[in-house]
Amino acid sequence: MFISHKIALFGVASVLSAAHVLSAVAQEARTVSNPPTYILEPITKSRAKLETFAQNRAPFPGEVLLDMNVTYLDRQIYNPATARYDRVRLRGYQDARQTGPSGADTPLVGPTIDVRPGETVRITLNNMLPQDSTCGIGGGSANTPHCFNGTNLHSHGLWVNPSGNGDNVLVSIRPGVEFQYEYNIPADHPAGTFWYHPHLHGSTALQVSSGMSGALIIRGDRMPTPTETGDIDRLLKQPDGSDIAERVLVLQQIQYACTDSNGSITYDCQPGQVGGIESYDQFGPGSWPASGRFTSINGQVLGQLAPAVAGSVERWRMTHAGVRDTINFEIRR
Repeated sequence: MFISHKIALFGVASVLSAAHVLSAVAQEARTVSNPPTYILEPITKSRAKLETFAQNRAPFPGEVLLDMNVTYLDRQIYNPATARYDRVRLRGYQDARQTGPSGADTPLVGPTIDVRPGETVRITLNNMLPQDSTCGIGGGSANTPHCFNGTNLHSHGLWVNPSGNGDNVLVSIRPGVEFQYEYNIPADHPAGTFWYHPHLHGSTALQVSSGMSGALIIRGDRMPTPTETGDIDRLLKQPDGSDIAERVLVLQQIQYACTDSNGSITYDCQPGQVGGIESYDQFGPGSWPASGRFTSINGQVLGQLAPAVAGSVERWRMTHAGVRDTINFEIRR
């Protein structure tokens, strides 16, 4: 299946011909695969091994630990306007233990966080971005964009404590500072697809548009009762009881730009230039369609989903993690 922000999937006005679509796909297949999933390490008295954790945590939900860096990432993004990859340097999330993929070809999308009801999730966020002069105390008007290298973490949609070191959007993590969040997932938390992203006033859109977002999945297996609903995960099974195939699709608008010879912002990045997002000047109303950028899916622009088996059933978990565009979803024969 072909995926495009400007063709069928998102239904905007600029429509290309089918021949053009097939030609673009034939040039280079950019497979849209699920984002990497963080391994959540169990914290138990015996420090149980990771390979046995999946078996142990079902009957005995406990604590899981995630160590995540916020840092600049050197990546590349396909640009359909020039049929080449643009080099970019953008803020992003990185596994602090560096067990996940890295390098220019690594897609710009946050890893999936996968948990279960009843677990306590501890996320240590390490802000490894450079010092930012606009992050000072009393740094001007609260309504003036500032502190682009300050950050925090917001779990979008969870039923958890919004104060202290819970899901507190008022926490400000300055460059060089680390902070541990604690999400106590209630035992009766509904299963579902949620997401996470930074939510610091003054830098939210700039960081989210850099690719700082990812899926957060809560898996449940509760049966319904006469007074309570059960989890939909119970229904989405194969006849033999095994899980059906699942795709996690995170949709983003990464609005990077370069500068021209006059120092002005331009979306026409030339070979050798490195695109970035360092100013809200490139975020004004109407700037997204004017930029010519495409919505990415799991970090891929104009990508292709891996083949599906005819007659099979799949579960698609879709998260719109963009900042500027709306999404219309279509599947066409």
